[in-house]
Amino acid sequence: MLNARQTKALEKAPNPKARAAMKENFLRQKRAATGVPSPAPSTGRKPAPKAQPKPPRRQKRGGGNSQPFSLDPLHPVPFPTSVSAGKALPITSLVEKDFTVHTRPRLLVVSNLGNCGSVAAIMDINPTSNDGVLETMEILTFPTLQNADSAGGPTAGRAMKFSVAVANVTPSLTRGGRVTYLNSSQRIPGPAGTPSTWTNLNQLTDAIRTYPNRRRINGDVLGVAKQLVGFVCDHPSYTGYGPWRGTLTDGEFAAHVFGASAGNPISDIAIQHQRPMSVVVWLFDPTEHAQNYSVTIRGSYYTRWPLTTVPGQTMSLTPTAPQHILNHQHDAAEAAANELTPVGVASGLLDLGKRFAQSAGEGLVEAAAPAARDILLRGVGAL
Repeated sequence: MLNARQTKALEKAPNPKARAAMKENFLRQKRAATGVPSPAPSTGRKPAPKAQPKPPRRQKRGGGNSQPFSLDPLHPVPFPTSVSAGKALPITSLVEKDFTVHTRPRLLVVSNLGNCGSVAAIMDINPTSNDGVLETMEILTFPTLQNADSAGGPTAGRAMKFSVAVANVTPSLTRGGRVTYLNSSQRIPGPAGTPSTWTNLNQLTDAIRTYPNRRRINGDVLGVAKQLVGFVCDHPSYTGYGPWRGTLTDGEFAAHVFGASAGNPISDIAIQHQRPMSVVVWLFDPTEHAQNYSVTIRGSYYTRWPLTTVPGQTMSLTPTAPQHILNHQHDAAEAAANELTPVGVASGLLDLGKRFAQSAGEGLVEAAAPAARDILLRGVGAL
């Protein structure tokens, strides 16, 4: 409604067109004063229809790049390949080992070799004899993958993922010591001969401690389990299947991860020396107080089984993804190779646990976050 002054002004307008323009100006001023938006000017056209949502894209075989994936074995999605490779059965296995470090150094060497269940060696070194003598060397093998193809194991396999988690379970009052670790694409410098004849191992431990990319920490840092995730270092052997060999001897395993001078009891050098993924080394120095450590190794493989077996009849198509996406994942894993992370961080499980905890309400976030983390990690065997 117009006031009396505005109405009187309209009566003095010289023509109807001027009167209409003046009235519109008065109404615009009133809307501006009251905060009411002005109507859009009419164009005489019908408004354009709203854009319809696009139908969801059809997933590529194996999920394509729409599925998240990681080189951490705790991540449930198998790591894809860039080229279709037929059917296989993804398998993730776990092996644990508890040991004590006191007066002598311990060396742990881990790698996913692709076509065997043996994944690590724990070496007890006597530094005072012959410049370092190997007292014992224990090979750790995944129990579910310990049989060769001729003894009921897979007919063939290839590497996919692996990780090494270490925890110092010593009581906090005496927990400590020095620990050196390294996640490298290079082989470890090995002595000549087979492991039973190795001497001069102090040179090996010194080389690990002085390597430029190694990290050195106090054992107390491992009061909460921390892990390293392996990365791809030899793409042809990483994507290639080899006859399944089950459990390796100490000399066979050493020839994969140590230098070429290590024992080589198998004549096929191509199979004996393949090393598709990085080598993770943990060196535990002697300590004043005995330190109790627990090591958990996880490894994922693509395996193929005989047609007449249940695993052979449940194999599925290997997932694929564009090469540039795979390269990005490989580069990210290699860039963070020597970054210790809590178990589950690399796979995104802890972030998921945090989101789950936040959904419980503002006042319960702090209390729910640890519980959510434990639920998630126990569900995948991380705790």
